[in-house]
Amino acid sequence: MKKVLYIYITIGVFCFCFTKIKEQGLGNFKISYIDVLHNVYLISQDNTIKKYQNNQLKYAQNYKIYGNVSSVDFSNPLEGYIFYKDANNIVFLDNTLSFRGILDLSKTQVGMATAMCRSYDNGIWLFDQTDLQVKKINKSGDIIQTSGNPIFISNKQLNPTYMVEDGNNLYIADTINGIIITDINAIYKSTIPIKGIKQIYIYNKKIYYALEKYIYEIDLKTLSKKVLKETSLPASYNSFVNDHTLLLPSVDSIYTLVPF
Repeated sequence: MKKVLYIYITIGVFCFCFTKIKEQGLGNFKISYIDVLHNVYLISQDNTIKKYQNNQLKYAQNYKIYGNVSSVDFSNPLEGYIFYKDANNIVFLDNTLSFRGILDLSKTQVGMATAMCRSYDNGIWLFDQTDLQVKKINKSGDIIQTSGNPIFISNKQLNPTYMVEDGNNLYIADTINGIIITDINAIYKSTIPIKGIKQIYIYNKKIYYALEKYIYEIDLKTLSKKVLKETSLPASYNSFVNDHTLLLPSVDSIYTLVPF
């Protein structure tokens, strides 16, 4: 039986409400996401994609034929982008997690994508490891924009794992170099050095991320960094996403931290 638990706390100037989803084995997931409508998506170790609405499991699908899910983007709640890095594929789902189509990146000018996100105009941003370029394509695979020359930092390794577009910039989380920033035309601007970062969230000209059991905030105007909260999150935690919403996983539960 699922239960809902509400706990009110204050972090800085924000007030939050904890909502608990409880289900046997729920903590055994590898990817999580929360969309702007506060729907929760969990991808389990066997690559089953689950969608929760109002703390209840609403839909579940498994497209294991395409391999292991590497990342997801549900920034548009009506359509999900599911990235299968090893297969170099992107699967498109509707709001019930039903299959809508697939894009085989090997048939495009993207050799080996390592990170992906949706663009504001429903295109797709990718980092191509084969030529170290950021590329924007449409859902047919046509190239719309590239960074041109190999970008970012010469003579250094790159390991982009997460991308997000915000305003006129594209932000790329790289576990080796930190947060790499380009403009909307994929032209390199700067790097904020933070080793080990896997996922970021941009809100109101600030970057939020979780690393080594702390939640951090970086002011993009001053580049000052501060700790918002110490948590009991596992070291592998990478679920701080959308609308100041935080996922706190446990063995058989997940807490969503939602502002109100």
